Amino acid sequence: MSEPHRIYLQGEARLKEGDFNAARKTWSNLIDVFENVPTERTWVAKARKSLAKLDDEVKREDRWNTVKPALEKATRLAAEGNRKDAVKIWEALKALYRDDPFAQDFVKEAERGLTGK
Repeated sequence: MSEPHRIYLQGEARLKEGDFNAARKTWSNLIDVFENVPTERTWVAKARKSLAKLDDEVKREDRWNTVKPALEKATRLAAEGNRKDAVKIWEALKALYRDDPFAQDFVKEAERGLTGK
């Protein structure tokens, strides 16, 4: 197994874990390092293709169909005086999505809930 092959598989593993940023960085770095190495064109091409597919996947709007109701529930709980359970949801959401560049609006909403601003 070549080094780019190994690195490509690391990117796939990170994607399967749901760590989109790590997968993106892994494949981008693979491309940067090996794009001018003729014997590694296959893995550079696969990394480029995976990056394009990743971009399409993370931008899917239906990805957020369960996150939005969770945020709404936290807001409702806080309004009903159950701040403890609302905070639990907001903090968990921040922990899960803090490194996802496509979820930053949700992270900001959770932060607003936590700070009251």
